[in-house]
Amino acid sequence: APSAPTLTGYGYTKNTWNSSKIIPSNKWHNGYGMVRASGSIDTLSGGVYYVSEADKSTVTSGSTRGSDRQVTSQNTHTVYFKACDKVNNCSATKSFVLKLDWTAPGCNSSGGNGNWTNGNRTISGTCTDGISGCVGNVSKTISTNTNSSVSPGTVRDNAGNTTSCPGQTVKVDKTMPYVTVDIQPGTFEDNDGFDVTITCHDSLSGLSGTFDKSY
Repeated sequence: APSAPTLTGYGYTKNTWNSSKIIPSNKWHNGYGMVRASGSIDTLSGGVYYVSEADKSTVTSGSTRGSDRQVTSQNTHTVYFKACDKVNNCSATKSFVLKLDWTAPGCNSSGGNGNWTNGNRTISGTCTDGISGCVGNVSKTISTNTNSSVSPGTVRDNAGNTTSCPGQTVKVDKTMPYVTVDIQPGTFEDNDGFDVTITCHDSLSGLSGTFDKSY
């Protein structure tokens, strides 16, 4: 019988077969995939055949002779090859696992708040991915003055696809308000010495009340 073929995986960019990189079996790739069979086969009449997943022991009528198998759909695909000659002497079946995922993960953000705080605010991004799965979640702690929408970060799936998490409203004010004092001479008719006006200011979160006072 012919020798079993050697299987090599190649990863391509989605929608193109123009360039490739070698990828190992059973590792996620974020594009198209191909398995190539090579090696010594029967020198008289041998050939390499695809073998269906349903029948891994013999070459079936649905098998296709050739050395390459291209896969253009996502998820996990086990590709089987064997070398057989014309009288059906066959090598052992070899397999290669292509794991393909080119869909970006999702991210659900939380932790934002439209109310002001003088402490820190921590926001989180929870990754979701139904194919290769997520590498992990992300979080960010805001500890400086902020009045904007802030993303907790970027999540990644196991195939290398990424998504920037939606922003969350963050309002942090760690700057104390300040006062100004205005002193003006009083009027002679009122027998006043001075008019004193004390005004409180806050340019970020604003004031919780009116602090203007004249004396």
